[in-house]
Amino acid sequence: MKIYAFIIISILASTLAFGQTGLEPDTVKGKFIPTGVRIGFDLISSGEAVIDKGIQVFTQGEYNELQFSADIDFHRYFLNVEYGIYDRQWTRGDGYYINKGSHFKIGPDINFLHKDPDGSALFFGLRYSFSNFSDEIVYNYGNQFWGDGANRIENDNLKANWLELTTGLKVRLTKIIWLGYTARFKFGFSTDTFADKALIPHWVPGFGRASETSAWGLDYWLIVKVPFKKSGRQ
Repeated sequence: MKIYAFIIISILASTLAFGQTGLEPDTVKGKFIPTGVRIGFDLISSGEAVIDKGIQVFTQGEYNELQFSADIDFHRYFLNVEYGIYDRQWTRGDGYYINKGSHFKIGPDINFLHKDPDGSALFFGLRYSFSNFSDEIVYNYGNQFWGDGANRIENDNLKANWLELTTGLKVRLTKIIWLGYTARFKFGFSTDTFADKALIPHWVPGFGRASETSAWGLDYWLIVKVPFKKSGRQ
């Protein structure tokens, strides 16, 4: 039901955008020539990391996450790549759990505001996503025969992949500065690859809880556009 709701909302938004921009033929020559590359920095993930550092005395953990994006336009179509790094530690008592890794996402978007004179984008798209990561847990135990001690379990070179449906908006503030957001529904993820592990991962960078088969996500981007040679298009 989640995936159907996401699709319906995206289609309604796209239909509204079509109605606002009109259906007159687009006669711009060279319209599939890229106008530039937009490079984005996710403010939500970095902001959460900064806030987390400020309240570590309460959360008893460490959290670092950065996410970047880049897209290039071909008229109403965009090719997107996204990259993120993740490093988090959860602490409980004298034990802890550490998860660190990276994720990469690639896929197309279709822009339903391609006739907007400012070059704004209301888009709907798809991503193929994968993550490489490692994790470990250290915990203390007590035994009436062997006494107290600590145990450590770790996983190296874990991999996961999934698909994402995306929708969002990108708006130009100045000639090169943009703001935008991407809402995403993540699906097609399976924990089967972890079934033979002594430690089942708690978190997958870029996806979320490893115990879930689907998840929602939201990124809010600060974007800089690097324009190509002037071509008569925005």
